Amino acid sequence: MFRRYWGVLVVGLALGFVLGVLLFVLVLAPDLGGGRGQARLALSYGVSGLILAGAACAGGWAAVAMYDRRLERAPRRRVLVAAGGAAAGTGAVGVVAAALGGGLGQGAPYIVLGITAVLAVLAAIVAAALIVWAEKPRRADRVKKLPLVRASRWTTF
Repeated sequence: MFRRYWGVLVVGLALGFVLGVLLFVLVLAPDLGGGRGQARLALSYGVSGLILAGAACAGGWAAVAMYDRRLERAPRRRVLVAAGGAAAGTGAVGVVAAALGGGLGQGAPYIVLGITAVLAVLAAIVAAALIVWAEKPRRADRVKKLPLVRASRWTTF
């Protein structure tokens, strides 16, 4: 299973980091102006995205391993199971964050759970797209085969 999905793991983690930094750039950076602390803050958003991507990868991986360990079932089913597992992994991190952030205020856990629901849907969509990409036949399978050259005095010595 690792041989087929290692690219999904690498691309998924990198995409989580990049999306975290992109979220910082789009949401917070315009309001902060120029400052020295922006790079550190952008890095912390990237690490948060990496943690969520890791949870999504772990959830998707565990779901596929439980459902289809030997990869014998239809690829469509694996895509759906991986998307559900990625959403569950992201949701688990969000529930833990909401439970730990209970002292932030009355409505803070609900806000965290709402953001988690949006991130879980996003993680499911990205996981489904990456699994579809991993399930495509490799390029070597799609190479056009050339016809064999007939034996003649010019091809045999």
